[in-house]
Amino acid sequence: MTLDEFVKKYEGKKVDYDGYCGAQCVDLVRLYIRLVWGLPQPKNIISAYEAYTHWLRCGNGFDEISWKSLTKIARGDLVVFPPTDTNLHGHIAIVLDIADGEVLCFEQNGFTQKGAEQKRRPLDMVFGCLTLSEKRKRSLENK
Repeated sequence: MTLDEFVKKYEGKKVDYDGYCGAQCVDLVRLYIRLVWGLPQPKNIISAYEAYTHWLRCGNGFDEISWKSLTKIARGDLVVFPPTDTNLHGHIAIVLDIADGEVLCFEQNGFTQKGAEQKRRPLDMVFGCLTLSEKRKRSLENK
């Protein structure tokens, strides 16, 4: 499945991948990791922001793009946002586009439970980014 097919299929739908706590941002990303990236599920996390550090350590095909290198973020990568005063768990979303200091995300919000949607967020709020490793990208291209 491609990113475009994933967005078309799940936009407006609630995705509760693990059946725990309703449709959260991490649920949509986990489904994306399985269907589009074809990776095994990374270890469970309590908060979305933990994906940045915990999933990198699991060695399942992720590479890091640090907040110092945000110009390298590309369509299909995962952006991680830090906790805030109003959201102690942070946020994770799928990158659709980057322009004018903003990142267009495909995401869902556990607070609103509206389902997956496209939303613009300030690029300078990104805590870090996960991308597919080069080795994994090559294996997907050869399918």
